[in-house]
Amino acid sequence: MHDHLTEKLLLLERLLLRHDYSELLFQARAEQIREKVLRIIRLKEEQVKLLDDLLKETAQFNLRGLPIREGAPRTDTMPYKQKQSPE
Repeated sequence: MHDHLTEKLLLLERLLLRHDYSELLFQARAEQIREKVLRIIRLKEEQVKLLDDLLKETAQFNLRGLPIREGAPRTDTMPYKQKQSPE
């Protein structure tokens, strides 16, 4: 669920960067406003990069936070095994 929401947020932020913020920058006449819009654009670009990195990193872990390795059994799908006490 988290990955899905993050992907949607990335899509939305990229759309805003391409259209709304660019349009706002184009319409801004005062230099002070242009500087603020440019700062917003830089911050949004950084946010998009961080969200993208987050998606890539979380894809490497299962729901329990354990690393996913190719070829290794997935512990999140294995049935629970009780440890047998040594006799």
